[in-house]
Amino acid sequence: MLPAGLLDGRPAITHWALADELARRCPGASVDSRALFVGADGVWTSAGVAAGIDLCLHLIRTAHGAEAAAEERAGESGAR
Repeated sequence: MLPAGLLDGRPAITHWALADELARRCPGASVDSRALFVGADGVWTSAGVAAGIDLCLHLIRTAHGAEAAAEERAGESGAR
């Protein structure tokens, strides 16, 4: 994402231990080390693996509704 410039002008986050490094390597991004996930213009980043799961559930909820996200969280979607 960095070499392609996908984070330039967008909010971004990574694991808290690497947030300063991300800000240094990608000065065009707005790094928020307090967020679990952030996104703009269809580009999303998360603060680690567990936050990535939260991000996935957020995207499911946005696209398909709260019930679909709750079913996926509970493992009841039948898609497994």
